[in-house]
Amino acid sequence: MLASRYDFFSEGQQLISVSPLILKYYQSNSLGELLALSGQAYIKSYGGAGSLSTLSIRGASANQTQVNWNGFPLNSVTSGDVDLSLIPINLIDEVNIHPGASGSLYGSGTFGGSVDLLNKAKTCSPFSVFFDSEIGSFHNRSIAAGVSQGFRKLGYSLSFILRNVLNDFSYPDIYKAGSPETLMTHSSLKYMGIFQNLYYYPDEHNKLELGIWYQQKMKDIPAIMGSFGSSFASQKDSSIKIFAKWTRTFLHSSLMVKSAYFTDYLHYQNGIDSKIFSRQFLSDISYRNYFSDHFSGEIGIVSRLIHADVAAYGFGIFDPRLSFYGASKYSVNALSINLSVRSEITKDRAPKPVFAIGANYSLFKDVLTVRFSTSTKYRLPSLNEKYWPGCNPDILPEQGWTNEAGFIYKIIKQSASSLSFETQAYSSRMKNLIQWNDGPIAVNYKSVWSRGIDTHINYCYTGQFLKVESGLGFEHLRSTNTDTYEGSEDILGKQLRYVPQNRWNFMSQLNYSLFNFGYIYSFTGRTFVNEDNSGMVLPSYSLSNIYASIGKQISGNDYQLTFRISNIFDKHYQVIAAYAAPGIAFYLGIAVKFNATKKNKNLT
Repeated sequence: MLASRYDFFSEGQQLISVSPLILKYYQSNSLGELLALSGQAYIKSYGGAGSLSTLSIRGASANQTQVNWNGFPLNSVTSGDVDLSLIPINLIDEVNIHPGASGSLYGSGTFGGSVDLLNKAKTCSPFSVFFDSEIGSFHNRSIAAGVSQGFRKLGYSLSFILRNVLNDFSYPDIYKAGSPETLMTHSSLKYMGIFQNLYYYPDEHNKLELGIWYQQKMKDIPAIMGSFGSSFASQKDSSIKIFAKWTRTFLHSSLMVKSAYFTDYLHYQNGIDSKIFSRQFLSDISYRNYFSDHFSGEIGIVSRLIHADVAAYGFGIFDPRLSFYGASKYSVNALSINLSVRSEITKDRAPKPVFAIGANYSLFKDVLTVRFSTSTKYRLPSLNEKYWPGCNPDILPEQGWTNEAGFIYKIIKQSASSLSFETQAYSSRMKNLIQWNDGPIAVNYKSVWSRGIDTHINYCYTGQFLKVESGLGFEHLRSTNTDTYEGSEDILGKQLRYVPQNRWNFMSQLNYSLFNFGYIYSFTGRTFVNEDNSGMVLPSYSLSNIYASIGKQISGNDYQLTFRISNIFDKHYQVIAAYAAPGIAFYLGIAVKFNATKKNKNLT
């Protein structure tokens, strides 16, 4: 399989992958719920299942972090961020986090890196039908089913998921006198998603891929803590996402052409009736040449045509964008270096061209790998920031740079076991940051400096019947205001709102024959609610989760019973002030997979 430019030119970059086993156990959950449980990224969640969930990596905001599906950005064209509650794990085969993703390879909005969601080809696999069902606390019900068939040249999969959650958990309302125990109401979730993937490999040089994703989500939005009245707010989200990709390999080069069409619809009701509709046509063409065993290069063109109809704007928006990029890689012996550049053209204020340089150097027969990278980055203003009433269409793009360095030390590197220690230090400067004032009007408001250290220890043992995987992670982050354009000097040097300075996470899972058990722990340090760090401070909290399963194979078919407990110590906490999070929750599931016993014939 031809590596994407994000992986091929990744020297100097840190990569965090979510365990496939964890993905398997949380199939009925959203990406936001999964990342919040695992602690591998900081998730700003506004309550129970289906509530708005946004991503923050290295102190960056949600609209400064890209989330990509098979190489196409899912970020909203109107707000710039991604609601992770709209991404079901059932859709995804692989989740990779690139905290230092460069703007020259990814484009706009990578101060917080990227999260890449991938689907894998299911060719050369027998016909199978699967059915998963799970019930849980707070009237959580989910059903998923699908079919897949793989020949030598052709693979197809179809799946759907239905999920209903009442979210009727109780919590102490600390914003009321006496902190009375309160039952969450008007917080139900109804979700439906359908996914199709088609892969066709007519010969060894050509590969065709097609993906279709349709979903619809209905969410009642509850009143915040401390409220005495009832909420009547609700939101409907629906979207259709289609992509096609063709890859052609030659003797010493390759050509990749891919396109996508996305539509997104949001309907919010709460005494007002707000509708937002957007559609995008995205295309990406790249050509890579392997000039020698040591040197390779790639050039590409990326275009994005955006249409948006937002009642608040008072008019429709057409926003075309065109990017040109180039990248090169030189590898010799233990050293590998890459250089990439990008220039983007927009109809308004175009950002300055950006570049990135990264390098890896291996020592002691790959026992120790040292890496370094530096890159400039940018973020184009979202449509809301340019066209909301009173805003300035000529608002400046955010600009900045990131430096990072680290190493991976493979302490144990054997056939049956491995132990590695990894650390990455980083520093990121951002200027012309866009923020909404009391208008509300979006303005270029301040500059921010984020710096920190990210450390991971990973262990794996694989025996004849037993497999053990464990991982420990720690992040210390300082993300502070260094300049402001409105005279608010009281925020200078202060930690950004809702950005914890310290986070820990630990994961361990054991697989023995058909039995699996796993434990996940995460710690999140305190966060400030106000920009000047005065007033309310949300206390730190730790969460523990366990999951287990036992399976059986009968006549070639797979049967599995699963059990999960989330927040096993029933911690009461808030990620965002006045938005209660659920306590302890139990889940019981069953998974069945029927496999055809006959071998597939080659499809010609």
